[in-house]
Amino acid sequence: MKKGILLLTLFVLCGCTTSKKTSDASSTQLQNYRKTLKIIESTKSFYDYSKDFETKLVFSNMGKYYTYDLIVHDPKIKMYKISALAYSSAIKDQYHPSIGIFDEESYTMVPGYVNKKKGYVKGFDLSGRVYRKTAIQMSLTYYTNKKYIHKVTRVIEVKP
Repeated sequence: MKKGILLLTLFVLCGCTTSKKTSDASSTQLQNYRKTLKIIESTKSFYDYSKDFETKLVFSNMGKYYTYDLIVHDPKIKMYKISALAYSSAIKDQYHPSIGIFDEESYTMVPGYVNKKKGYVKGFDLSGRVYRKTAIQMSLTYYTNKKYIHKVTRVIEVKP
């Protein structure tokens, strides 16, 4: 009987430890998400991104709201370990779309090179829902080399 209680106690303690690690990772990701939102919301002037990559913003009318696709593609520079968050004050959903914040995989864009198995993509798409057609702001963070030494954060605005 004592062995059964001891094993049950160890099982519960091990389970709690594993859950805490998972919750810590989620908490860190959520902190990064909130920090990125604050950066976008506090930005008054936006970076001219046209020399670094192309964007396209497409809206679809869904009746009471619109869906949007903010497509970032055709990089002119090397961008490693990309994270991005799209923002609109007219958001319909609880969270703004993002990549690289909650994702386990890493995204990289290099001009003229695609290898999806290794995370090298031609572009990416942030899709969300809004109540009206409006400009979408995006925070984009990336490194300029494979060693992740020089980190760049840009806030851009894409107009419909």
